[in-house]
Amino acid sequence: MNKIEIALSSPAFWSMAGVVLVQVLTALLPNLSGNVATAVSVILTVLSLYLHPSEIKIAGATGMLGSKKI
Repeated sequence: MNKIEIALSSPAFWSMAGVVLVQVLTALLPNLSGNVATAVSVILTVLSLYLHPSEIKIAGATGMLGSKKI
């Protein structure tokens, strides 16, 4: 397996690619208008739901992060 195949199968690589995509879209959003701005907002929402760590989701639902109340 070569390095490209390893990178494409790595969750860390795709998380990093997602973070870069989110930052690019966030930077472009103030300059957009109309349907394009709406589409970018929807894409950012979907990415934030997908890339959000499960620990944070659990903390939001339970009010606990590990053994500490937040």
